[in-house]
Amino acid sequence: REGEGPLWHCRMGRGRRQLPSGAALLLAFSGLAMLSHLRSIAGRGFPRLGRAAAPASSLPSSRAFSPNKAKTSPFSHLSTITRPAKSFSRCRGGRRYGDVCGRGGVAVRCLSSPSPLEGADPTQVELMREECILVDEADQVTGHASKYDTHLLKNINKGGALHRAFSVFLFDTKGRLLLQKRASEKITFPDTWTNTCCSHPLYRPEELEEGENHVGARRAACRKLDHELGISSASVNPDDLLFLTRILYKAPSDELWGEHEVDYILFCQKDLGDLDSMNPNEVSEVQYVTRDDLRSILDTRTMRMASGAVSPVKLTPWFEMIARSGLLFSWWDQLDEIVANKVNVLRLHLTDSLSNERETQALPDVEAREKIFDMGLFETVAAQ
Repeated sequence: REGEGPLWHCRMGRGRRQLPSGAALLLAFSGLAMLSHLRSIAGRGFPRLGRAAAPASSLPSSRAFSPNKAKTSPFSHLSTITRPAKSFSRCRGGRRYGDVCGRGGVAVRCLSSPSPLEGADPTQVELMREECILVDEADQVTGHASKYDTHLLKNINKGGALHRAFSVFLFDTKGRLLLQKRASEKITFPDTWTNTCCSHPLYRPEELEEGENHVGARRAACRKLDHELGISSASVNPDDLLFLTRILYKAPSDELWGEHEVDYILFCQKDLGDLDSMNPNEVSEVQYVTRDDLRSILDTRTMRMASGAVSPVKLTPWFEMIARSGLLFSWWDQLDEIVANKVNVLRLHLTDSLSNERETQALPDVEAREKIFDMGLFETVAAQ
């Protein structure tokens, strides 16, 4: 049936013939009865086609979000049946309009309130399916959840979305730090400048492995260096990345998205030459900066580009936090020692760095719970 008109039509052969009124009524009532039956089945939680219904006891208890998430998908808006909104705020399934509902294997979305992913870049939407590693504030693994679930601000505010991340700081042999500008297609923190590479270890065996100096996070970093910047493992491999410490922080991106991460800080010093294989869906620009360049960026929120033009810049909150805390400049001053002695130099100078080099500037939009921890020690980095 199309629309709300009174006529029912049946396509027979190549033509369309109007049924007699009695047959039309019989067909209509039969269709309504079938629809009612299907909806009653859906109300009892009829499983999706091709997916066996799992008993509640078999669902992972460590997962931070409702087991009902297993029956729905935030990505369904890409290929769903939609229907207009009604005057009341909740659908029959109890969800607010705009949410995606799983009913009898058919996803139904209300047109009045689009999904948070509506209009987003399809490649970036697909990446939101990746499973992040959920942890507690002691960085102990508690489960896993999609990048979508862990970055929704409403989930972050409810708690349980804390996950592992990494931040790579790659320097050339002149001591300059490579920065990247995140592409406008990015769902979180688009068009912002940040350190060389930032992303997440995924919930897979090779990236869950901790071992000596957190090899899982270093493997994940190499995967993303290749994906974002075209830096292959032949140029930078896990052994080239030095684990320094971990940062715990929380910050919003906008009214929908944010971050709550235990962020592994990884250093590397390499000469890479021209980065002509960057992924434009991830990175729009790159630039090397000196210590003085970065101090100027923090003071003026502008950057002098390679062309000589001066442009306003916005920084990611984790990068700004690490820079303004004084830790980055302290590590930068010790770069030669760090590279030569691996992480031992950090263990020798960590306390002095925290006590002597820290700045006390408040950071906007960053929760005052940033901590740095290494060797089991927790200390505040930035206070608001």
